[in-house]
Amino acid sequence: MDQEKIGKFIAKMRKEKKLTQKELAEKLKVSNRSVSNWENGKNMPDLSLFNPLCEELEISLNDLMSGEKVQEKEYQEKFEENIVSVVTNVKNKNKYINILIGIYLAIISVILLFLLSYTILNYNFRQSYDKENMLLINEENNEYLNFYTTYDGEVNYIITKHLENGIEVGLIFINYKSNMINLLEKDNNISLNLNKLYNHHINLNNLLFYYKVYYANINLSKINKAKEDELENIINNSNLIYESNDKLIRS
Repeated sequence: MDQEKIGKFIAKMRKEKKLTQKELAEKLKVSNRSVSNWENGKNMPDLSLFNPLCEELEISLNDLMSGEKVQEKEYQEKFEENIVSVVTNVKNKNKYINILIGIYLAIISVILLFLLSYTILNYNFRQSYDKENMLLINEENNEYLNFYTTYDGEVNYIITKHLENGIEVGLIFINYKSNMINLLEKDNNISLNLNKLYNHHINLNNLLFYYKVYYANINLSKINKAKEDELENIINNSNLIYESNDKLIRS
């Protein structure tokens, strides 16, 4: 189909019907700009508008697609040409759309792959206790415990109390969130040389009694809400990693 020829034909037939672009647009429920673009050959009317447009201009669909009044003897020939032209245009349009969709999906896939890789490599997750790569040291300053690891991360802890055989014991529960990059890069054979370890502190300022330190793989906020039997279960499922002497930290 010759889009420019069809546009000029629409303009010619509109003028013969003594219609302005605005009037034709109102009849077809489209904008003035749409009619102008058709007549300038910039684009074609939507397929759904072909029949209404032909009715308003009193032309046949074959006339519209040919861009001229088709003589009766040429009608069948023009009709067949136009059908082939429409099918070809639709195929080309679909091919173009499929290419655009393919490019769009490829770009989205690359972006998602990048985000997924970034998330995996930078995701902080709760680390299970690893006695070979974690070390607790009491430096006897009565203010804090030093917690060392062979890889960097976020150390969280919570302090609570518990009765053991009628004796009040302070409990410190630790959990540790490690960065995936640090885990991938860490050297499993690293020695416990303090110059090579990451240092974290556990503050003991509010702890005035005998205490134990456990490594817990649960959300520490649950410990605050735990009842006595629940706390007992948490203790049984946690790793005891340090225990103070049987004396008060502070007098």
